[in-house]
Amino acid sequence: MVLYMSEVKYESGRTIKLFLMDGEPDGRYQAEIPTGISRAYKIPRNHILHSCKTIDDLNKPAIYFLLGRATDENEHKKYAVYIGETETPLERFRHHLSKKDFWSEAIILVASNGLFNKAHVKYLESKFAKIAKNADIYSVEQGKESAVPSLSDADISDLQIIIRDVKLLLPALGHNFLESHEDTANKSSLKLFLKIKSANAQGLQTSQGFILLKGSKINTVVSKSLQPAIKRARENYKNIVENGVIKSDIEFPSADYAAKFACGNSVNGKISWKNTDGKTLKELELGDESSIED
Repeated sequence: MVLYMSEVKYESGRTIKLFLMDGEPDGRYQAEIPTGISRAYKIPRNHILHSCKTIDDLNKPAIYFLLGRATDENEHKKYAVYIGETETPLERFRHHLSKKDFWSEAIILVASNGLFNKAHVKYLESKFAKIAKNADIYSVEQGKESAVPSLSDADISDLQIIIRDVKLLLPALGHNFLESHEDTANKSSLKLFLKIKSANAQGLQTSQGFILLKGSKINTVVSKSLQPAIKRARENYKNIVENGVIKSDIEFPSADYAAKFACGNSVNGKISWKNTDGKTLKELELGDESSIED
């Protein structure tokens, strides 16, 4: 086995340690915050049983997330997550391998001090499911819901720290379904606005593309000259548009694509999207070089 360790530092001063258990980016990961009390594993579906029998943590109580592409044809979200808890992870995954096809990888969360019990993981399952549903980023599934267990104030305090830490660990493992796009925008000040005729939209530029935020008003009239791909997107997302207002966030490959979708015609997204100071996206990206000709 090849060993590799990397560290990812956040602006808040936190450090996340990522251990590539197979020495390759497509293999198994172990992640933890050195000062935290939880440890996470990201494991591809095809590794979940055959390569994990020697991981002692996977024989302890855990909270877990099964992750994959959303399967509902009418679902506007790209990804789905199943949230569950178990006292015997490897046995539970054997069941999921035969019963659930959508998932391609799992993230398993255990207590680094080994002190999780059944009540702890049931509490976390309930809390994570509620947070993920409110964030509305992934399509969320959950096992049979049960009452939130009664815990001591000390236990709840520790578990709230774990919830906070997991919100840091998940993005480092390639998933961020516990924070809404709006929360991300408020943190990073990347929120942008577009006001052209009847379109009155808000958006967020990300490392993967551009997000048109729910509540945005789009122009209901579509130009005949609009690109076919964007016309198809209008058709695909019509079920989440009501009276010209989108009811859920929509992810697009670029700000230009999102602007054309919102306006229904061929606008330039680089100059249509602006921040609260009126600076265009082009000016924000180029700074002093924004006067350079295209």
